[in-house]
Amino acid sequence: MCDWHSGGNYAGRSLRGQDFSGLDLSRSNFQNCDLTGAIFAGTDLTGADLRGVTLRTANLQTANLCHARLKQADCSFADFSEANIRYANLSESNFSHAKFQTADLGGSALRTATLHHAILSDAWLRGVNFRDANLSDAVLINADLRGANLEHADLSRSKSDTPSKAGGLMSVTAPRADVLAK
Repeated sequence: MCDWHSGGNYAGRSLRGQDFSGLDLSRSNFQNCDLTGAIFAGTDLTGADLRGVTLRTANLQTANLCHARLKQADCSFADFSEANIRYANLSESNFSHAKFQTADLGGSALRTATLHHAILSDAWLRGVNFRDANLSDAVLINADLRGANLEHADLSRSKSDTPSKAGGLMSVTAPRADVLAK
C-alpha cells in the first residue's frame, strides 16, 4: 500500500485503475506513469507533473489540474468533465475522444495537441492556445473560445452552434492546407 500525498514522487509506476478520488496530490510527480483507467474524481492535481503519462479512459471529473504539466500524454477517451484545468500545459498530447464538458481550460496550452472527436461542449476555452492542434470532428457546442489562438488548427468537421462566442475566430480560421489535401 502506498501513502499518497501532496508532492509525492510516483514517477514511472504502473498505477492502472488506481482510485485517487478526492486526494490532495498537488505538486506530485507522475511523469511517465501508466494511469490507464485511474480515477481522479475531485482530486487536487494543482501543479502536478504528468508529462508522458498514459491516462486512457481515466476519470478526472471535477479534478483540479491548474498549472499541471500534461505534455506528451495519452489521454484518449479520458473524462475531464467539469475539471479545472486553467493555465496547464497540455501540448503535444492525445485527447482523442476525450470529454471536457463544462471544463475550464482558460489560458492553457494545447499546441499541436490531438482533440479528434473530443467533446468540449459548454467548456471555458478563453485564451487557450490551440495553435497547430487537431480539433477535427470535435464538438464545441456552446464553448467560449474568446481570445483563443486557433492559428493553423484543424477544425474540419467540428461542430459549433455559437460561432459568435469565438469572437469570429472560428469563421475565419480555416483548416490547414496539408489536411485538406489528404
